[in-house]
Amino acid sequence: MELWRSAPASCSGFDSVFNEIDEDIRRLQRKGSSNTVGAFSSPASSSANLHEMDPPLHQMASVAQFQRLRELCIAVQESSDQVERFRARIDPEGPLKNDYDRYQDASILQNQELLVELLRRQISELRKRIARRRILIADIVEEKIAREIKMKQLANDVERAKDKASLDDDEILRVGRHCDIMRTLIKKRRREMIDELFRAYKIQVDMLQSPTINGKKPCSCIQVDSIAGVHLPRTESILTHPEPEVAAALGHVVNLMRCVMWVLDTPLPFPLTFVGSRSQVYDARKDKKYSLFGMKSKLERAQLEFAMQLLNANIRQLRLHFGFDTQSPTGTLKLLFEIHQWIVGNNLRPSLDRPFTSVFSPAALIERRNSEETIADNVRNESTRLLHTLDVSQLCIDDLPPTNAYRERTVTIGEEAVDLDEESPATKSTNSFIDTAIGL
Repeated sequence: MELWRSAPASCSGFDSVFNEIDEDIRRLQRKGSSNTVGAFSSPASSSANLHEMDPPLHQMASVAQFQRLRELCIAVQESSDQVERFRARIDPEGPLKNDYDRYQDASILQNQELLVELLRRQISELRKRIARRRILIADIVEEKIAREIKMKQLANDVERAKDKASLDDDEILRVGRHCDIMRTLIKKRRREMIDELFRAYKIQVDMLQSPTINGKKPCSCIQVDSIAGVHLPRTESILTHPEPEVAAALGHVVNLMRCVMWVLDTPLPFPLTFVGSRSQVYDARKDKKYSLFGMKSKLERAQLEFAMQLLNANIRQLRLHFGFDTQSPTGTLKLLFEIHQWIVGNNLRPSLDRPFTSVFSPAALIERRNSEETIADNVRNESTRLLHTLDVSQLCIDDLPPTNAYRERTVTIGEEAVDLDEESPATKSTNSFIDTAIGL
């Protein structure tokens, strides 16, 4: 009981409980002693005493249980006191608050560390992107520098090209004048060669009297056409003349036309085969050759008439190349004679539009006074300056056959001797033009 009283006074909440427990313990002790005394009395008295001593139901407990309860209460009291002591010892600004603050600071620090790590990763990624951008910028700068160097080189090349172009302009003008000279020389030389061919095969048309062969008059034609002294009748009356005379005249016509086409470098629609008085004309449409001779049989005469039509078609095509139309296709020699008259320079204007500036065009051989005089004036003005920079060989004068080589010949065709030593009008014009060009 003394131990129970040694509880701290601060535990006033448990005093009443402890007092009640002490009363119950004393009552139980008294009850135990009375039971011992009454053992020697009568049963009635003991039962009455016992009936009087019956406590309430909730007070029926053993001493051991009360001792146990007392110990528990003491432990609870001690725990409460300890809690109060701890509570009293707690400092609002003490270590617990510091620990809580440290915990919060640690949490904030951890969050900040995570944020810093995230930022570091972003910074690393940005650095990588910046590095790639720097590499790209470096490549662009290098490309720009290379391009600037290339532009400078191109600018230098352009300057050099301009300087060279300024020199080339003079060269172009010089070569252009040189080409004009050579173009005119070529056209005049071709004109001269064709003129010499027509003079070699002298053509006479619309003669009032027929030429005599071996002192005999071959026919009674009112108007006579002849080539190299050989009479060639009109197409409609060709079958009424001797075959040898007609075949020989047609052979001259074939050879003359072939030579003219060689000079002009122009093909014929119906190719000709020259075999003297046995010449032929080829028709590609029928893949057949027709003879320009033979009048013995009806078939030969029909073939001769058709061959004459093909020959006249060649002449008409040649006239079209020169730019002239054909009104009467029957007069073979008259058609050729008109071509000669155009070439020697009668200043005729072609009735058809043809290119006359190209060297390869037959129409360019038709002399046009205006254009020829303009070129001649240019040649006279530039001949002196060109000769200081060009040799005579550069003008290709030496490449052309000498004019005297064509004049120092005498050709015998048929019974007439044609002296080519006499200069024709075209030859005189060419010689004077060459003399002007080379400054002789």
